[in-house]
Amino acid sequence: IQKNMNLEYFKAQVQRQLSVKENRSIYRQRKVDVETVFGNLKANLSFRRFSVRGARKVKLETGLALLALNLRKLNGMKLSHLKNHIKNGDSSQLIDESPFFLVFRSLFVPAPYYIRFD
Repeated sequence: IQKNMNLEYFKAQVQRQLSVKENRSIYRQRKVDVETVFGNLKANLSFRRFSVRGARKVKLETGLALLALNLRKLNGMKLSHLKNHIKNGDSSQLIDESPFFLVFRSLFVPAPYYIRFD
C-alpha cells in the first residue's frame, strides 16, 4: 500500500480552508447552486454520459444538454405565466399567446426554426 503525498497535501489544504466559517458557508451553498443543475440533467433529461469523444465535442454536447434544460425552464415559466393570466381573467395579454396566433405568427418568422411555447 502506497500513500500519495501530493493527494494528502491537497486534502489537508482543503481541510484548512474549510475550517474557516466563511468558506464553509460558501461550500454549503455550492450544493444548492451547482449540484441541483447536474441532478436535474441526470434525473429529468437522462443525461448520464457523453456519446462523443474529444474535448471540443464534449463541450458541444454539454452545451446542447444545457440548452435543452434551459428550454424546459423557459417552457415552464411561459406556461406558468399563461396559467396566471387565465386564472386572473386577464385576456388582453392572451391574444398573442393563443394557439391560433402562435401558428399564424410561426408562418412569418424570418428564421429557419420557431420555438413554440405550448
